[in-house]
Amino acid sequence: MTVQRDIDADTLAELSRTSGADVVLGFLTITHPNLPDPIRVVNDVVDYVKDGYTFVGVIYEFLLLTDDESTPSTQLSVPNVDRKVMQAVRRSHERANVTLEICSSVDFDLTVTPRQEIGSAAVMYSFAQFNLVDIEADVQTIRGKVMLRDYAQEPWPSMTASRRRLPGLWR
Repeated sequence: MTVQRDIDADTLAELSRTSGADVVLGFLTITHPNLPDPIRVVNDVVDYVKDGYTFVGVIYEFLLLTDDESTPSTQLSVPNVDRKVMQAVRRSHERANVTLEICSSVDFDLTVTPRQEIGSAAVMYSFAQFNLVDIEADVQTIRGKVMLRDYAQEPWPSMTASRRRLPGLWR
């Protein structure tokens, strides 16, 4: 997958309009080791089929990634439609991965349900394999911060040599 985070001026102008012929669709995929299948949702009330996968229509909120000197991050807010999802994410020490692709409705057949991709939808903006952290949930909404892992904040070296860990060094 190609990561597209630069938005050209024409596309940005189209996204900024209050009304337009095309609708901007956000295809969100959340994966986690405790989930048997990835969660795939699209920011619409109707289901869509993209790249052979069905994305369930759910209205959710997201912001574009920050683009400053700090680690790229954004906020995500998804309706809490399935309690099992939140339980799976909370019980694990591993982080969920988030991928987002923004496409236009012009690349889909809007006369059928679920909406079908016409050819291959052009991706206007995307990010992949970001971590979902700082998760908060209530009965209605799951909110979290989406960010890249900041390896500059990791302790180095993360493993030190000891007699117990590497006994061959002390022979």
